[in-house]
Amino acid sequence: MMTRVRWSVALALIALGVPGVAEAQSKALVLFVNGGRWTTISNLGAAGDRFTADWTYGGGVGLQLSPKVAFRASAMRLRTTYIGDTITPDDRDVTRVYYMGDLQVGWPTATGWAPYVYFGAGAVATDPDDASLESFTDFVSRGGIGVNYLTKVGVLFLEMDGWLWRLNSLDVSFEGVKFEFSVRMGYAFVIPF
Repeated sequence: MMTRVRWSVALALIALGVPGVAEAQSKALVLFVNGGRWTTISNLGAAGDRFTADWTYGGGVGLQLSPKVAFRASAMRLRTTYIGDTITPDDRDVTRVYYMGDLQVGWPTATGWAPYVYFGAGAVATDPDDASLESFTDFVSRGGIGVNYLTKVGVLFLEMDGWLWRLNSLDVSFEGVKFEFSVRMGYAFVIPF
C-alpha cells in the first residue's frame, strides 16, 4: 500500500509540473520515447550495396543511479530499402529493430541542461519482407553524445550516435564492419524514488 502511495504522489507531482522534482532526486526510473533520422555511412559490400536512410522511432526505460550515471535499455525500429545487386529479392524492403543496453554518464548543470555521453551493445534483428530471405540477428555496438533539458513536466533530449555491426547472417559475402549514424529527439518521464 505504501509503495502505491509513493508512486501516486511521484506521478502527481510530475503531472502537476512541480519544478525540481527530478533534479532533487538522485535515483529515478526514466521512461522515454524518441524518433529521428537514420543513415548508413558505409556500404554493405565493395559493390556498393547499402540500406537507404530513413526515419526511426523507439523508446525504453532507464535507471538513474545518481545525478551523473544511468543505465538504459531501449528498442528502436527502422524500415529501410536494400539497394544493390549482390542479392536479388523480389521485395527490397527491410525492417530492422535494434535492442540496446547503454551506460550513460552526464554532467548536470544548474540551468537545467545536462550534456552526456553513452555507450552500449545489443542486437539488431533484421526482417526482410521478401519471403525467400530469412530473418536474422547480429551483434551491434554504439556510442554517442546527447544533451538533456529538464522541464517542469519531464526531460527533452537530443542524441547523436554511431553504430557498428557486421552483416554476418546472409549467405553472401558482405565483409567488414558497417557504420551507421542516427540523430534523435525525444521526451522522458522521470519517476523519482
